[in-house]
Amino acid sequence: MKKILVVLLGIVMIFSLAACQKDDGGKDQIANPWQDFETLDKAEETAGFKLDAPAELTGYPNKHIQAIKEEMIQIFYEAEAEGENVDTVLIRKGKGSEDISGDYNEYKETEEAEVNGNKVTVKGNEGKVSLAIWTEGDYSYSVSVSGGAEKETVLSIVEAVK
Repeated sequence: MKKILVVLLGIVMIFSLAACQKDDGGKDQIANPWQDFETLDKAEETAGFKLDAPAELTGYPNKHIQAIKEEMIQIFYEAEAEGENVDTVLIRKGKGSEDISGDYNEYKETEEAEVNGNKVTVKGNEGKVSLAIWTEGDYSYSVSVSGGAEKETVLSIVEAVK
């Protein structure tokens, strides 16, 4: 009986030591799937499809283009500002029919609009639209505005995206 107890105790100690692991401060992370590109053409090659988006947006002089291989393209348009709170407009196009915006905020206002024959869902708060999402064919689209904008402004961006 003593031998069995000693063996069981030894097994428990081995498992408890195996469960202990070195704390590296959470430095292990999933690799970033986004690749940066200088031109939209190069991003389209990587994604495997085209995105017709505005070359520039008034008030947002800086542009950053990224893609995930065979999956999605996104373009950040950034306002010229100092500090951490820079207003951005983010346009995304991805394969499939799911919401690809990455915006999981709860909005008080949700409406439907029609743009270029597509049903577009717009969401926001206090009369400002922060998100527009829609599907067309085999692709999903989103336009996110960090500081919110007038509905007409967001819908004009949606209209420019094909």
